[in-house]
Order: sequence, then structure tokens, then C-alpha cells
Amino acid sequence: MMRRLTPWERLEARLPDAFDLRGAGVVLTVAFVAGIAYSLAVPHAASRVPAYAPRDLESLAREVARLESELGAREVESEEQAAELARLRALLAERAAPPVSSGPPDPTAAPPPPRQAIARPIPAPPAEDPGFDSAALIASGVAKEEADRVREAWRRAEANRRELEQRAAAEGWANSYRHARELRDIDARLRQELDDQGYDGLLYATGRPNRLVVRQVMKDSPAQRAGVRPGDRILRYDGRRVFTSAELHAASLDAKRKPTVLLELERDGERVNVDVPRQPLGVLAQLTRAEPLP
Repeated sequence: MMRRLTPWERLEARLPDAFDLRGAGVVLTVAFVAGIAYSLAVPHAASRVPAYAPRDLESLAREVARLESELGAREVESEEQAAELARLRALLAERAAPPVSSGPPDPTAAPPPPRQAIARPIPAPPAEDPGFDSAALIASGVAKEEADRVREAWRRAEANRRELEQRAAAEGWANSYRHARELRDIDARLRQELDDQGYDGLLYATGRPNRLVVRQVMKDSPAQRAGVRPGDRILRYDGRRVFTSAELHAASLDAKRKPTVLLELERDGERVNVDVPRQPLGVLAQLTRAEPLP
């Protein structure tokens, strides 16, 4: 009677004759045991990663507040520059636009009769310059002599702007970095000529924003610790008038002066002074228009 083969013998019979199944099993077993022994003897790769001490939480908070303040300042500054660029482009288009024609001339139409010279009185120049509201400036409490001084300085600056626009268009560098830089230089010279009070009135009379209003105060920021609230109007930083977020941000990064400065605010119609460290305040602000300071 024939003996039945075991499963191991049947598997061995199906493999080639040169393949030693028992020897291969021994080799695999030895390799498996060696792998386990190596994994126990060699530390895990993660255990060799050096441990870094966590950064100081207060330093991280200050860094976050600084980055948020810089981001907010850049966003507002971009909005201000976009609004100013749109205003200048509209002004250029208005002055450079050719007269609008009603359509092609009709060749069959009769020629117009010759025009006769008629003596007409020379019209008086307009009492008010378009773009500068002297009446509103005087109504806000500014003396007429001061309003006239501001208006004359504005006229000279507008003439310089028109000349710059024409030169930039003729020489092919309109809407370039050089163009924007020279426009800023004209405005800087105008502000220096008028002083901060006169420049405040000029912004108001020309319909441009002249106040920086706190919209949001970051948590644990220098502004929050100093008591700054949403709705406060920022008037002066370290004694200097600030009219834009870019000016406030640049002043807060000036490391050459004392570390603590005085921040002057307007809150509910009253002046409020707070001490803040000379660093980004940690606020988001927006521009608005208000009557010039007395």
C-alpha cells in the first residue's frame, strides 16, 4: 500500500530539484532572527534627532504681533497707493482727452456761414479752483488768510504735477517707478512748505483722507497693553503728525530714538496720550476724512 505524502513533501516535489526548501527555510529563519536582533541593538532613528528647546512664548507673541502689524500696514498702504494712482490717472485722462466728436461730417451738408467777430466781455476767473474747496476749509475754522496760503501752495504743486505728467508722457516713463517717486517728491515738498497743520487743511480741502482710525487691536500687542481701542484716531507718534499707515509704520521702526514714545490719540472728541514702546503697535487702521486740527 502506497504511503500518502505530507504537505511539505508535496510542495517540495513541485519545486525544481536544485531548490532545497528546508535549506531556504533555515536561511530565512536565520535572517529574520538577525533582523530582530539588529533592530533591538540599534536605536531608532527618531531617538537620534536632537531635541530643540521651545522658543520663549513671549518672544513668539511679539514676533506674531510684529508680522501682523507689518501685514496690516502694507495692506493699507497698498490701498492708499491704488487710490492715489486712480485719482492721478483720472486727472490725466481728463486733461489729455481730445474733444469728443459727434460723428463724421456730412459731405452733403451746407457749409456753415462765416462767423462774425463779436465783442464779448472777458469772463472773470472762477472764484474757486476745481479740486480745492476753500469754503469748506474756512467753514472748518481755518482763517481766510491761511486758507489762501494753502490754496496758493496747492496751485503751484498742481502746476508741477501737470508739467511732470507731460514730461513723463513725452519721454516714455509715465506710470513707472520714477514717475511715482517724483510725484511723491512733489507732495513731500508741499508738506514741508505748509507744515503739518497747513498740510492737514490741504488734504481736507482737496477731499483726501487726513485721519488714521484704529480698526482692530491685536491681542497682547503693545497697543492693547497701552489701552488703545478701536475707533481711536491716531494724531501724533512721538510728537510728529501721521496721516497714513505707512508713516506710522516707518516711525515705529526707527531704532535711533528712545525706546518708549508718546502716542497722541483722539477719542470721543478728547485728546488721549499713552506711552508705547517704539515697535509696531499691532493695530489695523483705515483712512478717513475729518476737519483739520485747530
